[in-house]
Amino acid sequence: MKRPGVEEIRNSPAFRPVKSLPFSGILPFVLSNIRQRNLYTLGFAILSIAGLTALTGISISALSSGRIAFGSWFSAFMWGSLAGGVLIIPVHEGLHALGFLLIGARKIRFGADLSQAIVYATAKDFAAGRKGFSLVALAPVAVINLASLPFIFGGSARMQVFLLTMLFLHNIMCIGDFAMLSFFRQHKEKELYTFDDTDTLTAWFYERIPSGEQDQQKRDQ
Repeated sequence: MKRPGVEEIRNSPAFRPVKSLPFSGILPFVLSNIRQRNLYTLGFAILSIAGLTALTGISISALSSGRIAFGSWFSAFMWGSLAGGVLIIPVHEGLHALGFLLIGARKIRFGADLSQAIVYATAKDFAAGRKGFSLVALAPVAVINLASLPFIFGGSARMQVFLLTMLFLHNIMCIGDFAMLSFFRQHKEKELYTFDDTDTLTAWFYERIPSGEQDQQKRDQ
């Protein structure tokens, strides 16, 4: 089935709104949806715990064996924190933008809300379905983690500490992406679409009304 456009979704009786989300309210939305129990929140928890465990294990092993001095470890940890908390942001948002381009969007916009400590990429006048949005949401965490693995397994202790620190903080930063996917998962029985109104800074979620329900509505008119 052809992906509907934003105007069709807004104006067609075949669609109805499920939720509107002002960008100013993203943080409460994220915290609420990341607490749900589903595949995506479990994946986020596993990724976070695995990252912290790997960083702790490598650090203890390298320090106790003498493969790295404490000063060198601390330097790698601090640089990894800077990279994972700040320097990785343009790469992360660039990968979101690439995901949008791959599913057909062309007008990409970037923004930030420092009061909520969030940075975002959005596509103007573009509606994404479940599969397309999943690609956009997972692109940064998948690409950055996979690209780092060869250097973790083949690198020095300093490189391992740097990368594992960076990945741990970056993966924690991906909480918003997993929370959005969690919202989709909670509505798995619906054909859901989402788009951003970049003029009012509001994210919208619409569902396609099932054909049987549409037929009943027509009979009732």
